Amino acid sequence: MELINLDSYLESKDLKLNNFNKEPIAITIGVFDGFHLAHKALLDKLIEVGKEKHLKTGAITFSLHPDFVLNKRINDGYLLSFDERVKKFSESGIDFLFVFTFSEEFSKISPSKFEEILLGLNVNTLVLGKDTKYGYLGRGDINSLKKRFNVIEFSDYYLDGNLIHSEYIRKLLKNGEIEKANQALGYNFYIKGIVSRGRQIGRTYNVKTANIDLMDQYNYLVNGVYGVYVYLDGVKHLGICNIGNNPSFNYTEIKKLEVNIFDFDQDIYGKELTVELVTFIRREVVFNKKEELKEQIEKDTKKYLEYLGGTL
Repeated sequence: MELINLDSYLESKDLKLNNFNKEPIAITIGVFDGFHLAHKALLDKLIEVGKEKHLKTGAITFSLHPDFVLNKRINDGYLLSFDERVKKFSESGIDFLFVFTFSEEFSKISPSKFEEILLGLNVNTLVLGKDTKYGYLGRGDINSLKKRFNVIEFSDYYLDGNLIHSEYIRKLLKNGEIEKANQALGYNFYIKGIVSRGRQIGRTYNVKTANIDLMDQYNYLVNGVYGVYVYLDGVKHLGICNIGNNPSFNYTEIKKLEVNIFDFDQDIYGKELTVELVTFIRREVVFNKKEELKEQIEKDTKKYLEYLGGTL
């Protein structure tokens, strides 16, 4: 997949993209936050159309969410970082990924100007959801695109009677409904981060944890304890993690992820961990004594292992 940043292209008076494949292409448009089952189905349809029409395929996406930039709703965070979305696009099988940095200025582009951008990219066919809007105040829609392009409407995607979209998945995660969120995503929701040095309070009650500072994009996650899979250097481990502000003994203003990896005793400061949330165990609570916290961690560990159907 070729990644093409279109910010400078937008500023050019010539809307023909230099050094770009001049063959017509089929594309889709969207943020693709979460890269959930509906997104995957849409891209599968795009690739199918590309093969049928002998067209290369691509997607136009935005590094920032238009709704957040325009304050249409609270910026409650992303399901996937932009870099992770790019990786998912790369794995999808499309040929090109076109990226705009969405801004208030970009939002003022007229529908006709946006259509000229598409023509400059040699777009022949679009595969889009029926509610697609574009251009200033969303004045462009599927019907206006049909006047200048071949447009294939993609139907809404449902799972167990629920319409799958990013906000629905965020709501599930806010409620601690991890299993349902993972089903809608088509993979286990995960967080990547670099292990930092905490205050090492866990060592005082013989529980070692790896600490990851969480970016604001994860503020929607409910504070509490989760059963997790942890990947380090490609190796999978079991563990439990706490996401929150550590109200008992090590309060922090910024949310942290602290993970206790079972049967693991290595120095991993500075290493990248991938932590997959598997199930929600309980909400974050305040403990008065370290012994109480240690006893609860043992209960949480037992509960997670029982959930997995085994013992450590």
